[in-house]
Amino acid sequence: MHTATAEDRSAEKVTIDPDDSRRNQSITLLIVDDDSVNRIVLKGTLSKFGYNILIAEDGKLALDVFRKNKPDLILMDIMMPNMDGYTAAAIIKKECENNYTPILFITAMIDENALAKCVEAGGDDFLVKPYSPVILKARIDALLRTRDIYRQKQEQHEILSLYQQEIRHDLDIAERILSKISSEDTLDTGNINYYLSPMEQLNGDIIFTARKPDGGQQFLLGDFTGHGLGAAIGGLVVFDVFKTMTAKGFSILQIIPEINRKLREILPTGRFLAAGLVELDAEHTVATIWNGGLPDIYIRGAEPDVCRTVTSRHLPLGVLENSELDVTTERVLLTRGDRIFLYSDGVTEAQNSAQEFFSEDRLQQCIYAESETDQLFHTLLENIKEFCGDSPQRDDISLLEIICDPSRVRTDEEANSRTKSHITATTWNLGFSVNADTIKQTDIIPPLVQMIVDVQGLHHCRQQLYLILSELYSNILEHGLLDLDSRLKSHPDGFIEYYEQRKDGLNQLVEGTVSFNLEHVPCDQGGKLTLHMCHDGDGFDVESTQSLLPGLNENIKQYGRGIKLVQSLSQRMEYEDFGRSVEVEYVWENQKKTGIES
Repeated sequence: MHTATAEDRSAEKVTIDPDDSRRNQSITLLIVDDDSVNRIVLKGTLSKFGYNILIAEDGKLALDVFRKNKPDLILMDIMMPNMDGYTAAAIIKKECENNYTPILFITAMIDENALAKCVEAGGDDFLVKPYSPVILKARIDALLRTRDIYRQKQEQHEILSLYQQEIRHDLDIAERILSKISSEDTLDTGNINYYLSPMEQLNGDIIFTARKPDGGQQFLLGDFTGHGLGAAIGGLVVFDVFKTMTAKGFSILQIIPEINRKLREILPTGRFLAAGLVELDAEHTVATIWNGGLPDIYIRGAEPDVCRTVTSRHLPLGVLENSELDVTTERVLLTRGDRIFLYSDGVTEAQNSAQEFFSEDRLQQCIYAESETDQLFHTLLENIKEFCGDSPQRDDISLLEIICDPSRVRTDEEANSRTKSHITATTWNLGFSVNADTIKQTDIIPPLVQMIVDVQGLHHCRQQLYLILSELYSNILEHGLLDLDSRLKSHPDGFIEYYEQRKDGLNQLVEGTVSFNLEHVPCDQGGKLTLHMCHDGDGFDVESTQSLLPGLNENIKQYGRGIKLVQSLSQRMEYEDFGRSVEVEYVWENQKKTGIES
């Protein structure tokens, strides 16, 4: 018969909190001891606190009970047959993996080495006999609190891991989309060289190109503050605005405010886009350039000593409201073979092993020194890579070379992507007028061309329609309403002065109306579009002006090609009333179906 020990008597005197006892009913404890008296005492004591109790008589049986029942805490003896407590604890801890199960060693041993071995084997605490039930309960509660904190952190870790997986998935999607819109397919224009090297998975730098309906080209190189998903989303927004508006014929003067407005809507405070935009006319004789926050843009001529710069005169996009945004551009006269270089500050701030910057001086030396312009880009890129060596990349790097030579521009993509018109030609007409305020604020030609294209499915005629309408409208505006003289453009200084006069005249325009009338009728295998424009300005002498100009193919001047270009594209063009009225007939035919649907 067992004689009551001090532990039994103490246990009988313990005050039990009913609420605490009810909470403990969900907690399972495993007692591992080869001594039946110790098991009975422990079970009796702990049962009064409301715990569920499991029993194992040695370490080997403890493993079986643990694997089957997964108790919340284990009270482990040390010296047992078949398997001692050290071994059982080590195995249990190994099998727990990421699930924390605390082990409390209860032993009569007081040897410090033996107690240290308890901890080494995986024990979380130990209690030396004889013990107080109150202290035992306190040790158990402390270990269970530790277990709860561990499990809470484990749950948070799992949630975080799932979140990180979703983020990685989103980043992968964004990376594929960005790679697609900045791929060789979209950048393979034939007249550019480019280099994009992200520091992280997603690039904070962007390079986009697009072609206008009149055959001109537009380019954008941008550098977002920050990296990651925010920059990727901003890049997608910029791409959509840039591509869509360029395809409709809008100039960079009109695209810049729209990009700025969109970025103001989506980017958080402190995020913005340093950007350089370049617009080339169809013949690559004029570059219109806007630099907002990028390093200097270089225009290198065929000879090393011919090099011009366009410095940043504007804040990056996304900083100012549109009402404060300055979209003033610089116009640069070009000669065939000129190279325009745009780059992010990741180029000049690239570092070598000595933490020296590549610097703008080195960049200028590379651009000036190379005599073979066809090797200029590749030599420059090799110099950058050789300078950096094995040093880690500290920022996104982007570099763009635009070759000003229309003969290099690929036309295959345009020819293959022209949508054929299979919409039946119908009869319709449209008439409207715009006053001085509308003329000053809106470029009416791109939406007008888009309307014609959409109504009649004339996607394959977009370029010709845009050229006709834009040339006629430009003549009306510049010569009929603003009374500008194209002969100013016969020399470089006069060319710049001409467009300064145009800008000033447009700003000061208070009177003037331009009327449009479009009539479309079916004919043969397509249709005939009659375009009529008139204005109430002073007009200009069309016949005497044109009689002084050479033919379209012979004209190498910077002016006087517009009217003859319209004549070459249309079936009939007639000016009346001293240039105040013009009418053009444009006949189109349905192209044979080649598998490309409208």
